[in-house]
Amino acid sequence: MNAAEPRHSRCRGDEGVTLIEILVSIVILGLCVVSILVGTSTLPVAAGAHRQDTQIDIALKQWAEAIKAKGFISGNLCVSSSNNPYSVNQLTSTNPKVLPVGFPNIGAAGLTADLPVVTTSIGGSSPVFSGCNANTAVLVRVQLTVHSTSTVPRTNGQTLQVVVAAVSP
Repeated sequence: MNAAEPRHSRCRGDEGVTLIEILVSIVILGLCVVSILVGTSTLPVAAGAHRQDTQIDIALKQWAEAIKAKGFISGNLCVSSSNNPYSVNQLTSTNPKVLPVGFPNIGAAGLTADLPVVTTSIGGSSPVFSGCNANTAVLVRVQLTVHSTSTVPRTNGQTLQVVVAAVSP
């Protein structure tokens, strides 16, 4: 070794960070940031779906409470139209009105209610609901369905069944 040549020696632990290591670190950090941004971008969609589910649930409970308030009605019971005594049309238009006008879109737009599906039973210790016979009915099972017309994914609708008993005089 010549005395005129500079000596380049490093101390232990004094290695520098290479360009490759820096680039790999930047890529890893970038992937982390992107995954966090993608995760937070799904929050509004999930919140919208949850809100829609809650509004459908509230509408079904209002409808069930209205049927409970109306009680057992045998007239037009087996009619599959808006003339059914448990249909939204009848519960919002006949006196006493037990559902507010505009139901099911009270407080939220974009909900539709199907016609109720009614089955009856003659009672007994183990009632069986099948078909609809208003003349012999002691129990009435009303199936209520509310759907969303929203474009929010996963909100197809919900169904609730209500049983109404005939009151003996």
